[in-house]
Amino acid sequence: MNVNKKNQKGLKGILSAAVICGALSLFQVSCLSEYAPGQYYTFSGETVATFLENNSEDFSNFIYVLKNAEHPLWGEMQTYGTYTCFAPVNSGWDSIFKQYKVSSVDQLTPIQCDSIAMTHIVDKLCYTSELNSGDALPYSNKLDQSLLYSCVMDTLYPGTDSARVKPFYQINNMSGLIALDDTVQNGVVHVVNKVILPSNEFLPIAMKSDSTIRIFLSALEMTKLNQDLLKFQDDSYQWTASARLDSCIKGVTYSTGSETETAYWPEKRLFKFTVFAEKDAVFQKNNINSVEDLIEYAKGVYGSGEGVADDDYSNPQHPLYKFVAYHILPEQMAYNEFNVSQEDIVANFVARDYLDIEDFFETLLPHSILRISSPKDPDADSTMGVFINRKGVLPNLEFRGIEIERGTAHTSKNGIYHYIDDILKYDDETRNEVLNCRIRIDAMTLSPDFINCKNANGGRGVLHQDGTRTSMGMRRGYITNFVTGQSTAVYVRKRDKYFSSYQGDDLSMKGIYDLTFKLPPVPKSGTYEVRLGFFAMKSRGVIQLFFGEAVPGQEIDPNDLNPVGIPLDMRIIPTDPKIGHIKDSELNDDPEQISAYDKAMRSRGYMKGIACYASSGTTLRDQNEVQQGDGSLSGEIRRILVTQYLNCNQDYYIRARQILDNPNAEFQFDYMELVPKNIYAGAIPEDIY
Repeated sequence: MNVNKKNQKGLKGILSAAVICGALSLFQVSCLSEYAPGQYYTFSGETVATFLENNSEDFSNFIYVLKNAEHPLWGEMQTYGTYTCFAPVNSGWDSIFKQYKVSSVDQLTPIQCDSIAMTHIVDKLCYTSELNSGDALPYSNKLDQSLLYSCVMDTLYPGTDSARVKPFYQINNMSGLIALDDTVQNGVVHVVNKVILPSNEFLPIAMKSDSTIRIFLSALEMTKLNQDLLKFQDDSYQWTASARLDSCIKGVTYSTGSETETAYWPEKRLFKFTVFAEKDAVFQKNNINSVEDLIEYAKGVYGSGEGVADDDYSNPQHPLYKFVAYHILPEQMAYNEFNVSQEDIVANFVARDYLDIEDFFETLLPHSILRISSPKDPDADSTMGVFINRKGVLPNLEFRGIEIERGTAHTSKNGIYHYIDDILKYDDETRNEVLNCRIRIDAMTLSPDFINCKNANGGRGVLHQDGTRTSMGMRRGYITNFVTGQSTAVYVRKRDKYFSSYQGDDLSMKGIYDLTFKLPPVPKSGTYEVRLGFFAMKSRGVIQLFFGEAVPGQEIDPNDLNPVGIPLDMRIIPTDPKIGHIKDSELNDDPEQISAYDKAMRSRGYMKGIACYASSGTTLRDQNEVQQGDGSLSGEIRRILVTQYLNCNQDYYIRARQILDNPNAEFQFDYMELVPKNIYAGAIPEDIY
């Protein structure tokens, strides 16, 4: 291949990855000239297709599969668009030939060509300079599967006085990047040394080949939870370009105050999963040397299971079933997707000495949640890692939690599994101590469908890039944990670090909307305060809120829920006397005055926004009167919905019904809070974060 000139964007990616791999002190720039990823080249005026053709001696195999695929992929690579292409060189095809039992590329069928080609193409720009080792690419490939980016540091010239290392960048832990971030007219090309094998195996099948997790795999199979992971696409979800309103027509627009966005409905509904797996070595450190030992351990955590036979492992009441089910999430989450991105952490979480960035996720164990945190590094503007069920902040750490190992994720057709460094369990200590906290869950986390069906148009965690704003529309009847009325439109907005909402995204409803959604489970029974976080604006609606519980074993009937207070007018901004929001700075930051005004707001059923997240340098707590582009005012606020005893084994629901006769009025849904009484009314006042 000819090398025209180095790409500075690619060089930035190498340096950042070297830091993350912990080897900056050893890294010497001179080794770039001795190792392939130091070679970058930019071809102005070329498309992906002409880039490949101009280097056909290296990419003739890949050109063949693009031209012979069932989908018109070669034509797409020739035309306008924004594509990311991972182009495998001809010398890296042995593994795919072995997988398909052929000896040359011209023996591949059109279906096989299609699978190979679509594995290597993403319909959005992805530069490696914007990734960290262990990250998933922000967008799936054309097969709706995640691609994982990782860095391995290898030592050069061992035994010399000055050890030198080389960075080795991989996709899905298999295909090495040998040229990065080559910009072309319709996207970016990354050259890889091996074909990225299509992830055609379902998650439990992919896990079976991992000899390091034999005990966990035995438990997964004995409980038959592996069979629950053998699904990928909802065949009942029909997409047609001519569908109307609650179906899937593209190009629906709606107002967001001073701006307009276009919503695109996903063409598929996908089922994906995340599994946290202990290696055998982790179990063995705890004297668990076999699945039989694990069963006895699970009995100690979950009890023996009243009325359950010892060998009825697939019974949801069996302790082994409970143990395994708590390790599985009904959505696919890569290492960098559990919490807000690194860039957002640095820019927007301003109170990082007081709390960790975290979110809460339901597992396949009924009425259980995981608390997943990204604790700050006290010595740097970064995180220390990602932990499950951690509590406290250094140096006052109460529970360390269980660390998700970075850079070890394994991807499959319908999910990802991660190694964890200790035994994960939902025991009394976890429920009563670790999760005895203010549970704040982003609205985008309330349904796995907001996560699993994300694409370039939107979904939880998808970042807004410069250009036309788009969102993801959610089709009525296909949103887990949500029931929506006939005229309800639901939109999942992209994350924008300058957007005035918690974690920079929100769930928006439009129309004469009527939706009912399930709350996350509480870890222990007791009295809780249930709060709704939202951004008030003149384009919002007026909603009647309802609250109640479902009859066990039955689907929720929204009409069974009870109304909560008077209707909530989301057009009233926080400084209105009915709410009474005054900035702390306007009270001279006097603790006594601040406390008095906060109590006065609570007596009216409101609280200021949270102080931990900021937009454009101002925390949501201070955004009580923000001027929009059209001159109107808006502001972030919390509404206390109910204070009620909640049973940890019961499902609770909230219904929000628009009472204005205005199909353009919106419900901007930011986050929910479930706060136990010992937090909101404890001896130590609840903090502002």
